[in-house]
Amino acid sequence: MKKMAVLINGEFREFDIAIKSWKFMNEIDCDFYVSTWDKTIQINKKLNIHIEEDITEENIRKHIPNAKILISKQSDYDFSFETSWHNAKQIFHWKNSLRMMKESGIEYDVVMMTRPDNYIHCAFKSEDFFTMNEEKTLHGPLAIHVSGPDKQYFVLDYFFVGSVESITRMVETLPDRMDGNVHGELSRHILSLDMFVKPLQEFRQTVVRPTLRGIENVDIDLVDKKFWEWGQNHVNWE
Repeated sequence: MKKMAVLINGEFREFDIAIKSWKFMNEIDCDFYVSTWDKTIQINKKLNIHIEEDITEENIRKHIPNAKILISKQSDYDFSFETSWHNAKQIFHWKNSLRMMKESGIEYDVVMMTRPDNYIHCAFKSEDFFTMNEEKTLHGPLAIHVSGPDKQYFVLDYFFVGSVESITRMVETLPDRMDGNVHGELSRHILSLDMFVKPLQEFRQTVVRPTLRGIENVDIDLVDKKFWEWGQNHVNWE
């Protein structure tokens, strides 16, 4: 039987809502590896929202009982050099979850990398993920985009699917520190490895915001609407 590893990384926000959209976990054989912080903070001054929550294994195991989990305390690490972006924190979790997967000794046909707060909508069959294991290829919501005379690079970093070799190659070669815009830095890194991102067809993903709590009949369009109403986090905190 084919098997997929799902690497879940970053602050553990709004998983209770997002996981309801993860139909693949009930349709194909998946193992889950989670790297997150022991606390999550969500602030939106415009909407007068300030949420601070402690994260425990129970928050995760109530949805994924057999997940392999690493909960780290952010204050144990020095990220003081990050003033505009949080790339090093993201890379930290990517490398942690990948390491847990490899230390398991289990062989996987394909690997998915996602965030806890990713709401996913795809029209294709979940088993089609197993076809996304081509050499030197990652699959994501968008291909790497290059625009303008200055060659501005952009790729979404929220979601990737690929072979064990492709995901490993991309993550393990990342520097622990990237100071620029993650979308541009990651694009250039992937291209430097002679790899590319193939856009997923009939696929949408949007980040869940806490303004969706308590609302019934959530769908991708509502999640998307609330995402844009919330705005960018680094703006909302100021």
